[in-house]
Amino acid sequence: MSTLRRLLPAGLALCLVGCQSYEPAPLVPADVLPEVEAARDLRGDRNAAAARESGEAPPPASVAPPDALSFSEAARWMHDLSPALREARAELAKARALAGTPTPLTNPELTVGALLGTHLADKAASALQPLLEFGFTIPLSGRLSRQDDVHAARAREAEVRLVVAHRREYLELRRLYAAWVLNHRHERIQQGLLDSAERSLELTRRLVQAGGATALDTGLREIEVAERELEQLEIRARRARLAQALAERIGVHTRHVRRPAPDSDLRPALELPELGRAKEILVANHPELVVLRARYEVAEQELRLEIARQYPDLSLGGSYGGDPGETRKVWGLALGIPLPVFDRNQQSIAIARGERDRIHASYEATLSRALAALEGAYEEHALAVEKRRRIESVILARARSNLEVARKAIEAGAFDSLKSLVVEQTLGAAEIAGVGAEEEVARIHAEIERVLGVPLGQFPGEDAGAFPDVPERIPAPAGAAPPASPTTPEEEERP
Repeated sequence: MSTLRRLLPAGLALCLVGCQSYEPAPLVPADVLPEVEAARDLRGDRNAAAARESGEAPPPASVAPPDALSFSEAARWMHDLSPALREARAELAKARALAGTPTPLTNPELTVGALLGTHLADKAASALQPLLEFGFTIPLSGRLSRQDDVHAARAREAEVRLVVAHRREYLELRRLYAAWVLNHRHERIQQGLLDSAERSLELTRRLVQAGGATALDTGLREIEVAERELEQLEIRARRARLAQALAERIGVHTRHVRRPAPDSDLRPALELPELGRAKEILVANHPELVVLRARYEVAEQELRLEIARQYPDLSLGGSYGGDPGETRKVWGLALGIPLPVFDRNQQSIAIARGERDRIHASYEATLSRALAALEGAYEEHALAVEKRRRIESVILARARSNLEVARKAIEAGAFDSLKSLVVEQTLGAAEIAGVGAEEEVARIHAEIERVLGVPLGQFPGEDAGAFPDVPERIPAPAGAAPPASPTTPEEEERP
């Protein structure tokens, strides 16, 4: 008994040694602001850590904004600095921490007390006797390993969500960058129209002085110049919005997004696969379908866990004590197991099976909507390409031909300069229409990439390995619909 008294406090102290203590980590906005600003300005510890992880040299204390931003550079910045990706990485770290912690056994239970006897006729020993009980539970159904499987599946889901988030951000970056490149092209053409309108105004003023035009003609030219200036301001405002969206997506200050690289000619590299092949790409890579496949795997493991929980655990317990007034001591040993007569975890099993079937139905519905969106985008893309072709082959070709004829006529003295400017402005308007058609094709192309979940073709200088792969192939839910007659828990799995 004395030995037991000495060992009991030591055992309790040993159990408490492994417990964790709380470590405060306050969120101080005043400290977060300079850190985020430093990251957006391409300097600071966060970027140095990202460089070390990738095996690159750490960045200097401050990075000067580039004169021209290439897509490959924007993609590299986004990989390290994107706010959305930092959030997804934090979620993955949390899921991996849980998956890396095995589900423990149920804690054993220790009860210490005393028995007090009263009205004892013959007291051979003290009326106060010790009472010690010890018990623990032995799982019989494998539910602990099933719980670990659930945590592992959730970690894989978090990994898939990180990759999907990276893919979405990457494809959105491609869309914004293409629109940014075309916007700069649009601005250059619009500036040419504005210059032409200003030359036309100046020529009209000279004609007024020479008596060849009236003040009304000058007023009309002034209105035209003002309209061209307003159009240019609108284009520049859209450029500012695109630069802001790019900076937000990448995670940098807008001063690092000035203008695209001069070799950013996107059109020759963008081609569409045949529709049948595109549907195969969609099934394997559509972002929502990839996430639903990962979520379906989690639902499968959760159902297996709930089925394992319907089987009871074995309880093993021991006791030690004495009878009040007696010198003898009594040892006890007991085995216990709940009888699953009424509660066999039916409700939780039904919920888990319903969740699995719901994800199955959601997968089918998402696939149906995605296929419809893909087919519609392909038809729209064909029409936009045809519109662009006609503008280039008919309107632009004719406008360039007219300008060449006008120049030759001016050289021959059979054409005045004012009419030549009108012809030049007609060419500028045709070029604006061509850029608009190009923007429409690029917009639809980006929508097709979004539906498919993968880039189609490469931008100039784009790194083919920058677009991440799904970490592992997760099979889609089998069958066209959930089973009509669900299996019983006994058919699903035995302990």
